[in-house]
Amino acid sequence: MVWGGVSARGRAPLVRVEGSMNAAKYSGVLEDYVMHQIRADYGTPDAAWLQEYLAPCHAAKASKEVKAQLGLRVLPWVGQSPDLNPIENAWAELERRLRKRRTVPKIKDELFGALCQEWDPIPHTFLKALVESMPRRVRDVIAVQGASTKY
Repeated sequence: MVWGGVSARGRAPLVRVEGSMNAAKYSGVLEDYVMHQIRADYGTPDAAWLQEYLAPCHAAKASKEVKAQLGLRVLPWVGQSPDLNPIENAWAELERRLRKRRTVPKIKDELFGALCQEWDPIPHTFLKALVESMPRRVRDVIAVQGASTKY
C-alpha cells in the first residue's frame, strides 16, 4: 500500500504502508506527512482543505479525532466517486510512468523505489491542473446526476 497527496502548491512524498491502511496507520500519515505538507505549502492547517473519499480509515472515529486535534479542515464528502477524486488521475499518471520503465520491479522494495523515482518528476503543472479541475468535475457530476463523467 502506498499513500500520496497532492495540492495546487505541491505534493507529499509517497509513504509506504505495510498491509492495509487502517485508522491507526492513517492517523500516523496525517500527523507525520499531511500536517508537514500543509504547513509547508499553506502555513497553517486551517489554510487548506483535506479531501478524502470516505475510505473506512478516513471515516473511522480515531482518524476523525486526530484530524480535529490537528486542526485539519476536511472537505465534506458524500461518496466514493473516482470522478471527484483527482488523486486517481495522479495514480494513473504514476502507473503510466512505471509501465514505461525498462525493468520491471520484482520485489516490494524495488517497486516502492521505482514509484518514488517516478512520482517526483510528475510535473507540478499536471498536479495543479488536477486540483484546479475540481469545480468543473463537480459541475459535470451534478449535470449527469451522479453518473460517470469523462474524469
